[in-house]
Amino acid sequence: MRLGPATLSAAVTLALPLGLLAAPAGSAAPAGSTARAAEPEHSLRVMGKEVGSYPSFDPAVHRYAATTTAATGGRLTVAAASSDPGARVYVDGALELDGRARVTGLEEGDEVTVWVDDSAGRAAYSIVYLPVEFPEIEVTTTPEPGAVADGKVLLTLDRWISESDSYEVAMDRHGVPAWVRTTDGGASMDLKEVPGGYSIFRQPTTSPGRTGSRLVRLDEQFREVAAYETVGLVDTDGHDVAWQDDGSAYLMAYEPDERSGEKLIGAVLQHVSAEGEVLFEWDAADHVDRAVEGTAGTDPDWAHVNSVEVMDDGDLLVSFRHLSAVLKIARTAHDGFAEGDVVWRLGGRRSDWSFPDDEAGTGPCAQHTAAETDSGSIVLFDNGSASFTHNGTLCVDQADPDGPTVPRLWSRVTEYELDDASGEAAPSSSTG
Repeated sequence: MRLGPATLSAAVTLALPLGLLAAPAGSAAPAGSTARAAEPEHSLRVMGKEVGSYPSFDPAVHRYAATTTAATGGRLTVAAASSDPGARVYVDGALELDGRARVTGLEEGDEVTVWVDDSAGRAAYSIVYLPVEFPEIEVTTTPEPGAVADGKVLLTLDRWISESDSYEVAMDRHGVPAWVRTTDGGASMDLKEVPGGYSIFRQPTTSPGRTGSRLVRLDEQFREVAAYETVGLVDTDGHDVAWQDDGSAYLMAYEPDERSGEKLIGAVLQHVSAEGEVLFEWDAADHVDRAVEGTAGTDPDWAHVNSVEVMDDGDLLVSFRHLSAVLKIARTAHDGFAEGDVVWRLGGRRSDWSFPDDEAGTGPCAQHTAAETDSGSIVLFDNGSASFTHNGTLCVDQADPDGPTVPRLWSRVTEYELDDASGEAAPSSSTG
């Protein structure tokens, strides 16, 4: 019997050792004791060709993972037992007189169920059959109860440095997937929750003549409900997408700039409706002076857009790594700004904000993932850059913004409070 993928619920990450499942040591009540009889002790083992499993068995943990290789071939042997001599063990609903069963025909994400009925009642366990060569997950920290919000941890896993499959996974606090899927031969990225409780990720496009990604929206059962690509363009970039409650989405593109004899790569935003209509389009080349604001030297990808978000006031917050700047862009005309105008720049050569308390003196540098907080501050994953990266240093010395770029050899997460009166961007927190 195969069970479908679990829904997105329960709590998050935490510590787990690896290895085969083993029964914990127990203790019997002393002779003559009038205390209630000890609870029966359970054991659970998972075996098979080149099979491992985690976490170590604990009666309080009810879900386990079986790691596999191609040699495993969809076959597991499961052995369960109770110290109660009258116990009955069921594997996938079938009574196993010796508590041992060989299960075949398993595919990635399938779960083998184990019931142990004894004097304590019924205990239910399950073993998730992982994809071939799925990497071992080790959880090393256990937060205090209530310190971490409920929910699954959403990951996309890929080796990057070598050709390999990638995996999409929603895992529980023990690193055991509630849902897992392999993307053959392509990097799937950015599985996350979005408004309405749905999750999305990017996959390589399969549309003829196109480059980049297709951006997929999933329902709460991880079933695909929509896939988006830009309209009338060649590329769809997979760094980010801003899904809207009406089914529309803000997409990004690394689009060939046909106006340029230098064969530059443009940075384009599109707001596309659920029906595929372009509601808004913005091209960095129309609003940013590459010669003045660019930091990437001769790199044709001179802007490198990498995140987009709709702000509380309806404008767009957009990060451009190769400008080392985050731009606020007017989505509609307001306060003297036309649709598409740059309202302000945070960082870069033409920053509208100063950074008097920035220990590095650079402000944002080669940043990713700019977001507005509930209080209106701006939080960044601020990468930094060094002279040995593929396009050299990208950091702007805010004391000499027109001068040479400078290195900053560490990454940090920084939250900026923007003070309209002083024009200062004050870091409210920074973690390097």
